[in-house]
Amino acid sequence: MLDFVVLLLLTLTLQTFAVYPIFDSIYGLSALETDIKTVMLDSHLYVEDATTLSPVDLANEDVPTAIYDYYSDFKDGLVYKDETDPFIFSNEWYNTNVLNIGSTDTSITVYFEYDVDDLSNPDPSKVGIPKDSATATELETFYLAAYQDAKNDLLNYPSYFAMMQELFNLQIQIFVVALLFVLILLHLLVPLLFKNGQTLGKKLFSIGLATKEGYRIKYWQHLVRFVVFAIETLFGFYTVFVGYLIPYTFIVFSKNNRAPHDYAASTMIVDMKTSLIFNDKEEADAYDQKIEATTSAIKERKISFDQIKIDLPDEEKSKE
Repeated sequence: MLDFVVLLLLTLTLQTFAVYPIFDSIYGLSALETDIKTVMLDSHLYVEDATTLSPVDLANEDVPTAIYDYYSDFKDGLVYKDETDPFIFSNEWYNTNVLNIGSTDTSITVYFEYDVDDLSNPDPSKVGIPKDSATATELETFYLAAYQDAKNDLLNYPSYFAMMQELFNLQIQIFVVALLFVLILLHLLVPLLFKNGQTLGKKLFSIGLATKEGYRIKYWQHLVRFVVFAIETLFGFYTVFVGYLIPYTFIVFSKNNRAPHDYAASTMIVDMKTSLIFNDKEEADAYDQKIEATTSAIKERKISFDQIKIDLPDEEKSKE
């Protein structure tokens, strides 16, 4: 968990203060964001926040007017996606397609009716008015749904959609570049610097890496483990953390709590407080032989000492 928190914080920091300025100088991100902001504000569907200066949603009381202004002012005369002719606005269109006046769809509740002309006849050329039976809550719910429909419709404006798509792709690239740099630092260079493949979190909790046979991991295993771990991490962020279920499932249910990157690199997590890690089998065998020899020597000395005690004269034994 500590490694993940450090990874995320460093990635966001690097993304904001290093990678973004580089991408901005190359691809003109600031200009692109300004163009998107201009369209959003011109659409009447957003307002500029006084603090952040970013486009934000409207207050509920401003929504009804904004919806009308979007269709009548912004969209009028524009060619939208999958259309060949410019959109032509009229109150009749608004009454039918937004306010649902005259709808025969039984799944839709109609809250509006036609306004009347000078002779008190229904006048489709005027914007519809709420029915007397419509409550304030029903009207607010209706307008919020219509507001969302208008915002979705704005995405069908080709130039706006293209700019949003370009911005999204660049933001993904910025995040991935920052994430890869931090991954290389924390999960490749730091483990190579510390003994036994330890990250900052592993160092803090006194755990490390060993081969599945219990020996010190090789450089190629560091690299393989890092590559697979980086793929897991990128997939986890891409799937909004759902992808992390795969490695954690392996950790919970596998022998020795091994993740996919451990299987790929033939490694496992070990407790450094209770483990001795050797470079290879020969070094482990040499250590075992040394321990065996030391143990034998201690036993021989103990036996010799016991024999000496047994052979002591009675008077010497009585002195003890």
